[in-house]
Amino acid sequence: QQRTVTDPQFDRLVVRDHGCRWPGCHHPAAGCDAHHADHWLDGGETEDDNLVLLCWFHHHIAIHQNGLTIDPDSPPRSRKLIRPATGTDPP
Repeated sequence: QQRTVTDPQFDRLVVRDHGCRWPGCHHPAAGCDAHHADHWLDGGETEDDNLVLLCWFHHHIAIHQNGLTIDPDSPPRSRKLIRPATGTDPP
């Protein structure tokens, strides 16, 4: 299984997400990473429907260090996009 996003995949994510998908963040796509919603170590596929664009801060600090998860099927920048790792809605 490949965990690296291809250039064509990243281009599709840019068209879909336009930039960081975090609610209230307007960081452009050029400064974003593709994040696996279901982590690739846990069997998450490197497919468009399991990827979202996030800026460095929201990818590494909000998601990985604070244990949040993200749903790529939610509307962009929606609070429904972000969930604590426990699966409950954020406050």
